Amino acid sequence: MKASRFTEAQKAFILPGDIMQKGPNALREGRVAKAAIATLERYGWLVRLPDGAMVRGVARKEAYRVVRA
Repeated sequence: MKASRFTEAQKAFILPGDIMQKGPNALREGRVAKAAIATLERYGWLVRLPDGAMVRGVARKEAYRVVRA
């Protein structure tokens, strides 16, 4: 079994680049990924973090917290 690249704590946060690089091929284009993010945010599955939030040790312009059921 292949080891996960991110720890469980890191999986609690997601960046638009994560979606475009590691997501399904249909979401690899920025415009499409942003539309998917907006939908997930609207339905409460993602919560946008404030600008400059520290994620993976770096201040991020755009980052989201994943809401787990």
